[in-house]
Amino acid sequence: MVDPIKELRKRQLQEGFNQAELAEEIGVSSPFLCLVLAGKKSPGPKILEYLGMSEVKRYERISTDSGGSIGKDRKRSARAGSGG
Repeated sequence: MVDPIKELRKRQLQEGFNQAELAEEIGVSSPFLCLVLAGKKSPGPKILEYLGMSEVKRYERISTDSGGSIGKDRKRSARAGSGG
């Protein structure tokens, strides 16, 4: 997995940009870039495009202590509480 924040900082150093210059190069505001570099905002499409990246979402299965499915456990408890 690639860290866009590390990549941004690397590019900034390679190009010799200060933060305002980097923001202008990317086409975003300097305050927004500051928040991204601080990890307080996710990089938007312009930053990802500048880095040649795309956002990928992952889904993972969450296991329970009993080894059963979370969905099945919720259905059971809903039926038990519904009086029927």
